[in-house]
Amino acid sequence: MPRLTEIGMKGFHFLEFSSLPWLNETLRGGLVRGGVYLLAGAPGIGKTTLVNQILAGLALQGRKGLYISTEQSLEEIKTALARVHGKGGCCRKASCKNCSLTIPSTMWMTC
Repeated sequence: MPRLTEIGMKGFHFLEFSSLPWLNETLRGGLVRGGVYLLAGAPGIGKTTLVNQILAGLALQGRKGLYISTEQSLEEIKTALARVHGKGGCCRKASCKNCSLTIPSTMWMTC
């Protein structure tokens, strides 16, 4: 088995946001392209606002993003977008789908 020092490092392509320079600095380069991120925390601390700002930054770069919420309705998401970006803002072409997924208990893996 190779030692950690013997393993090469893969380069990452970072997505930087000029509108959120503090985020790039905090994440030491930005979000990694192709990454999946979970944002969790107490109610009212700004999770939805931050995600909307990040998605808007992606949209302004011509990139796509996916926002999945297990708690918010489509109306709440639309209201949050309008609050952050104003009506007709940079996310005006966003589309929403309300999906439901039921996973049978036999599909869960245990280790």
